Amino acid sequence: KREFWAFVKDIEHDIEDALRTSLKKSLQTLSVLVNEDALKQSESQSPLFLVSVVLTEDDNSGKKRPCLKPSVADLRELVDKNQRELSRSISVVTRLEESLKQIVDEEERVEFEASVDEEIEEENDEEEKARMREEAEARRAEDAKKRRKLRLPNYYETIRKDKIFIDLIFSTMEGMEQADPEVHAYLDKWESQYSQIYVDDKEAFIRRFSIPKDRPSSSFASEIDKYKKLRARIQQEDQTSVCRYLQLDCAPLKNTLVMECIEWHNALLDLLHRNARSDLDSLYELFDTNTKLLTEKPHDRETLAEKLELLSKMKKEIEVLEGEEKSKLEVRFAPIFSHYALLSEHERNLPDEEDDNLNELMNE
Repeated sequence: KREFWAFVKDIEHDIEDALRTSLKKSLQTLSVLVNEDALKQSESQSPLFLVSVVLTEDDNSGKKRPCLKPSVADLRELVDKNQRELSRSISVVTRLEESLKQIVDEEERVEFEASVDEEIEEENDEEEKARMREEAEARRAEDAKKRRKLRLPNYYETIRKDKIFIDLIFSTMEGMEQADPEVHAYLDKWESQYSQIYVDDKEAFIRRFSIPKDRPSSSFASEIDKYKKLRARIQQEDQTSVCRYLQLDCAPLKNTLVMECIEWHNALLDLLHRNARSDLDSLYELFDTNTKLLTEKPHDRETLAEKLELLSKMKKEIEVLEGEEKSKLEVRFAPIFSHYALLSEHERNLPDEEDDNLNELMNE
């Protein structure tokens, strides 16, 4: 019997060593993945986590800024939880000696209770039977209490106190924190280069930019070209980047910024189109008004004089004065043509009526 329990202890020692080695290897692997520099990682080894870089509102300031989803804080919490669960997983392995002793104790208990019951049955006095039952119950309770005191700690209770496991868990969590400066620097780079795209209020800017109404098309071209170049720069940015144990997927952020540039582009073209349409409509309204005034039959000399004065004024506007290349009317046409040329350059389609009026004006 003694040799049997010695053999059981040897097996238990082997089981404990195997569990300790397995847990150590798992925690070491996680620690290496977290702490190893991205430049030293093998080409076949991927970073531990793939996270998305997105544009979202900051919970504190309410302003939009690039951030990670999930955040580094969320990943730290996840790793910490998984390390603890990994360590606790060995708690489900019961000690062999404990299991065997439970079987032996149960057999001894059954035998003892059978012998006690036999003794009680032989006793004729009912009071004595009751006393014997009480003594038997008391002995069973005392034996159970002694067995609980002698219970060996399980593998988890023994192994978790080893300093090496505490150091590995601490090393992993410390490595998680070391990514913070690099992540912040990476996000700050995006913010410093492209924050104007999403921070500036488009509607407020367009209201300011709409004054004066005769803003030249070159101003529009400059603003539109700015966002066109920003869009091209964004599309040339790397799709992914590695930061220690993180692989940063920038596709969501790039798509958002590109869409913001498109919105700026369209907002500026909308304003340019409104200005061009307003100028074109005003010019045709002037033509219609003057044509109506000139074609109406004068009723008196005063009305005739007004019509002649208007006719003279219109002739002067279409005459090219000495030293000038264009007439006053052609000079007035120039901004309209310039606006529509810019709209055409950016493939902005016009309504049929507006397109017909523009072509008629250009042909004239």
